[in-house]
Amino acid sequence: MRASAALLLLLSSCSLRAPRSSGASCSSNNQCNSPSSLGGSGAAGTSVNVCFLGECRGHSSQLSVVAAEVRPTNDSPFPVSQVADLDLRQSLVQNLTLVAPVPVSGTITQQQEVDTPSLPPNAIFTITFTDHAPAIPDRVRQTGTQTSSSGAFTATIPSGQWDVLVQPPQSLPPFRTPQPFVTGNALPPLVLPPVSSLARVQGTLSAGGADLTGASITATDLSGLSISVPAQVSSGNGFSLLLPPSTSIFFLSVGPPGTPDGSPGPASLATFPNYDHVPDASTVVLPLPAIATLSGTVVDSSGAALASVPVYAHSTSDEPWTLARSTTTDTSGNFSLVLRAGTYLVEAAPSGLVQPAGISPVQTIQVPLQPGADGGVTGAGLAIVCPPKLHRTGVVQTPFGQPGASYQVTATRLADPLLISRSQTTTTDKNGAFELTPDPGTYRLEITPLSNSGLPRRIVQIVVDSAGPDLLDTIVIDQPLSVVGTVHGTPTGGKDTPAAGATVSFFAFDTSGASVLLGSALTDQNGRYTCILPDIANP
Repeated sequence: MRASAALLLLLSSCSLRAPRSSGASCSSNNQCNSPSSLGGSGAAGTSVNVCFLGECRGHSSQLSVVAAEVRPTNDSPFPVSQVADLDLRQSLVQNLTLVAPVPVSGTITQQQEVDTPSLPPNAIFTITFTDHAPAIPDRVRQTGTQTSSSGAFTATIPSGQWDVLVQPPQSLPPFRTPQPFVTGNALPPLVLPPVSSLARVQGTLSAGGADLTGASITATDLSGLSISVPAQVSSGNGFSLLLPPSTSIFFLSVGPPGTPDGSPGPASLATFPNYDHVPDASTVVLPLPAIATLSGTVVDSSGAALASVPVYAHSTSDEPWTLARSTTTDTSGNFSLVLRAGTYLVEAAPSGLVQPAGISPVQTIQVPLQPGADGGVTGAGLAIVCPPKLHRTGVVQTPFGQPGASYQVTATRLADPLLISRSQTTTTDKNGAFELTPDPGTYRLEITPLSNSGLPRRIVQIVVDSAGPDLLDTIVIDQPLSVVGTVHGTPTGGKDTPAAGATVSFFAFDTSGASVLLGSALTDQNGRYTCILPDIANP
């Protein structure tokens, strides 16, 4: 088993030691700071232990800074709350406070030609509040609302800093406040610039004589944010966009039409790629390659044709455009994809449940195919070979050397350049053993002990390929770390009350900054929770 460096740093196992979950009886914090409490923790130079519910609670020696998210019940007056930088080396008692949402109200008007702000009759605007600095960066909180016909709106948002986006009706460009809105301050009136001050951009697309009528075109700023609403390319490949006043530098994104009902749009644009970050010009030249067909056959390792297998193709970063297409093989294993001439990544993905063949290796293919070229290309087309699924066995042990019986094992194949993640789940037997039949690829294994075991989940990452051993390294559940506390809050106009039934989740972050769930727990009727986390090294 070869562990990924990123997850290995985050979720590496530690030496066995007594579970850090509870300690000596106590009635005050002073009783928890003698060398005898919690096995001597609390000595000079270490963190102070806390008396919580009659027991001395210490601190983590391995798991360091985490983030927490509290998700109240649906009928709660409180919004979802996030807290960052909780240092479990200081204390395992984490009392969390829910803050009542802040009511926000305001008006949206538009500056008119006579310098008097007003609102077009019956115009409805959409306002979106986005957390400016979320505690968990990949779990961004958002709240949206709409104005009345008079331009007034109300919303309730959590306390903090929020980016404000106003989407006007029709073809007017989006409006963003220059600074984040801080709750507790009055939201200033949102006055949109007059239509006459908007920058109107007009031009023509040139793509080798192709008719692009109906294609979608949008203006973006340097960071990639849209500064216009999507417009359709008109007859003759012309386009017209409205941009914020004084816009001088911007780019264009051009692609197939985005139809609300999901219909494919005009047949002439069925193979039209997406172009991003195209410089503006009076005539925008798009390097549109010729239509080319990729055809071939999908077979298993014995050469037998595989029917009903999805085949995916995605252009590579070498191309100045993006095009992705997929199809399914027929009863003879044949497939055909209409693309544009260029370089593509190609992969076939048999069903994980029905077919014994595994996912094919990702191939880099030049389309149209060159007869006799390397990589399985013949004059008749592309031959994609799906190898047999692999077989892996493993054993799960508790931190105390006992078999992890009846534990759930979920193996998730991480997304590759063409496929989203896919999972299979099994259960360990009485000896802690389990079996998997994975496709080749990189997997995240999540081991979930029984709910009454008092043990945390274990996460490891492995690479599965034909060269690897059938038997995985023994997976040892980490020592449990019992984080405890209360969740309470004061509703607007009410008194401080415990938050019963709230979900408290703790997250760590891998080296890419993505959050990894360590464990969750529900609060009881008194707002108290006990969450079992792995006591592991966390950089």
